[in-house]
Amino acid sequence: MLRTYFSNQSQQVVHFIQQQQMDATSMHQCRVAIKKIRALLKLLSDVHPAFNSSKAEKPYRRLFKGLGAVREFHVREKLRSDAGLSCSAKQDLLERDKMHQATLRLEKMLNNSTVHDLKKQERRILTELKKQSKRKARHAIRRLQQHLVTELFAARQSSVQLHDLRKKIKTFYYNIKALQGNGVSAKPLLEHLDQVQQQLGDWHDTDELISYSHRHAQQTEIPNYRRLELKRTKLETLVDQTILTVYPVLLQFRLIEEDPL
Repeated sequence: MLRTYFSNQSQQVVHFIQQQQMDATSMHQCRVAIKKIRALLKLLSDVHPAFNSSKAEKPYRRLFKGLGAVREFHVREKLRSDAGLSCSAKQDLLERDKMHQATLRLEKMLNNSTVHDLKKQERRILTELKKQSKRKARHAIRRLQQHLVTELFAARQSSVQLHDLRKKIKTFYYNIKALQGNGVSAKPLLEHLDQVQQQLGDWHDTDELISYSHRHAQQTEIPNYRRLELKRTKLETLVDQTILTVYPVLLQFRLIEEDPL
C-alpha cells in the first residue's frame, strides 16, 4: 500500500515537470504531493535510521523550495489585497522583479535532468519500502504520535512553537492517510487535525503578512495593519481552543490491525 501511495505522489511530481504547467493550481498540487513524499520519508527514516532519507529527499526538496519561492509572492499579493494593504511603487516593482527571477529559476528546474534525479531516488525509496514490515511502520507512527502530543502541549505555552507544529501535524496527517486512508478508525482524528492545520495555515499567512507589512506598509494603512494584528491574536486563541479538542482524540487514537498497510 505504501509503495503504491508513494508511486502515485512521485508520478504526479514528474507529470508536473514534464507538462511545465506554471499556473497556481498545478504548482499547489505539486507542492502537496512533495509534502506527502517528505512525510513518508520521515516515517521511513524512523523505521530504518540507516537509510539516507536526506539524500533521497534532496531532489524533491530542491523543487519544493523553487515552487515555494514563486507561491510566496502569489499568496502575499492576495493576502495584501484582501487586507487593504499596498506598498510603494518602488517596492511593488522590486517585488515583481523578485517574482520574475524566482519563476525563471523554477523553469530551469523543469527539465529531464530533474526527472532523472527524481526517478533515481524513486527506485531507491521503493526498494526500501519493500523491505519494511507492518509492525515497524506501526511503531514508527506511534512514536510520531507521541512526539505530536508533546508538541501540541508546547504550542499552547508559546505561539513561537506554532510554526513547527504546523509542519509536524502535516507529517503525521499525511502518514495516517497513507496507512489507513479515510478508514473509520482514522476519520475522527483526521477531521480534527485537518481543522487545526487549516487554522494554523491562516495564522501563518497572517503572521507572515504582518512581518512584511511592518517593513513596507504605508503610513495611511496603519489601521489595516492593526486589524491584522487583532486577527492574528484571534487565530491564536482559536488554535488553542482547537488543540484542546484534538488532544484527547490524538491520545486515544490507535492504528487498527486489520487495516491494510
